[in-house]
Amino acid sequence: MLYPNQTFVQMPVNEAGRDFFVGDVHGCLPHLRVLMKAVRFSPDHDRLFSVGDLIDHGSHSFEILQRLKDWPFFHAVVGNHEGMAMAYRNMPGLLNTAGRIWHENGGAWSAHMTDEQWQLADRVFEGMPLVIEVPLRDGTRVDMVHAEFPTFMEWNDVTKLSVEKVRPAERHLLATERDLIWGRDVFRAALHLRGDGGSRESSGDEIRELSIRMLDEKARKLLKPVRGVDLLIAGHAVTPDRLPMAAGNRWWIDTGAHWKDQ
Repeated sequence: MLYPNQTFVQMPVNEAGRDFFVGDVHGCLPHLRVLMKAVRFSPDHDRLFSVGDLIDHGSHSFEILQRLKDWPFFHAVVGNHEGMAMAYRNMPGLLNTAGRIWHENGGAWSAHMTDEQWQLADRVFEGMPLVIEVPLRDGTRVDMVHAEFPTFMEWNDVTKLSVEKVRPAERHLLATERDLIWGRDVFRAALHLRGDGGSRESSGDEIRELSIRMLDEKARKLLKPVRGVDLLIAGHAVTPDRLPMAAGNRWWIDTGAHWKDQ
């Protein structure tokens, strides 16, 4: 389902079926079909929400873009890989930084795209918002972004953002919108506090212990709850144990679909 030129999309409550959230697909359409079959997904009643990064790495990037256009039950926010693709389309060729980085990080599949295929891809990219809100039947507000919601922003500020700022090859690197599709600071803070970001054991060294306490405090500030929502779901950063990871009212659900051992 596409939402042309919309930054924030608020869905209605799904009274007829279930809502499913999936991590970064990265061109792995067969994997997605297996998961849908496993949960007996009903196209007539259920909805499927993606945290973005539909493309690159896997072998079905263009096909997954087609599905987003054709499947009315499929909804996705824009990810950093779509952002790189849009920046490339804004300035075709490999002379811009985003275009070069994109091709080096999975975008090479686009080299053989026809003009007609690019027209469809551009249409899909334009229809992917930055934020999707999914209210549940019990009143819970679930919001979805690709990477993270900046700690310095109020939730109401999402209506002031613009997907257009992820298009230019240069400006998108400095815009606030960058955090929503590129940010990993909050994820790293969550890893630090659970012990996955490096050793936090005391060594008896006072300077080291002070440094750890300062890092702990910084991490806790970054992990303060997102006000205005009940649950924020994101992807972008592959979780260390390949299972969804939670910290406060934030969930990360990118479990590395495109990694070869998955």
